[in-house]
This record gives sequence, C-alpha cells and structure tokens, in this order.
Amino acid sequence: MHKALDGLSPRLQRMRLKKMRYPYQVQYIPGKDLVIADALSRSPTEGREDEELSELYIQMVISTLPETDERLSEIWQAQQEDDVCIQLINFVQKGWPEKVLCLPICQDIGNIDIISISKMDCV
Repeated sequence: MHKALDGLSPRLQRMRLKKMRYPYQVQYIPGKDLVIADALSRSPTEGREDEELSELYIQMVISTLPETDERLSEIWQAQQEDDVCIQLINFVQKGWPEKVLCLPICQDIGNIDIISISKMDCV
C-alpha cells in the first residue's frame, strides 16, 4: 500500500496497522477477472438463527418418528414413574419456583425455557 496512514479511511487504517507485522502485497483485480468470489471476503447472508434451525431439525426428526398409541402409552407410563418428569410436569402446569437454577433437577436439563407438555401430559 503506497498511501500514508493518515490518507486512509479509519477502517483501512485499522486493517493496515493490524497487518503491518506481516509481509503482504495488495493488488487490485477487476471483478470480471474474479470468476469465483472468495467466500471469506464477502459479508455473510442474513439467515435463520441457530436456535430456529435447531428447532426445525427437532421438529423434522419428531415428525419422522413412528408415533403409535402403544408407544405413547409406554412413554407416558415411564414418565409417571420418573421423579424428574413428575416434578417437571408439575412445574410446567402450576408454575416454576422463583429460584429455578438452584433446584438440582434444573442443573442437568439445560434450557428450561423450551420444556413443554404435549399429548397425554408427557414432557
């Protein structure tokens, strides 16, 4: 780069200061000569958030699983006998306590905001 630092825009000044310790050469190449654009030099496109993509993936996996009445009954029965599930169902139906993260049950679960009850009061 031939320009002095004070002749550059602030963004280019910062970039040049960061790159001063490396040997480099800047060369202009017209856009018509760049057949394939460098993916790292482009701004990322606006996309869905990771959470939304995770939710869509979970919904897709759940929708592909065979859901028989017998299997749902087995899950419901197992959850009625599990202390953690019983407590979670109670919290979802009646409300969460003030200090949720202090409960031992909530430390292993992760994101308690996404817990919900679906068919037959299953978690």
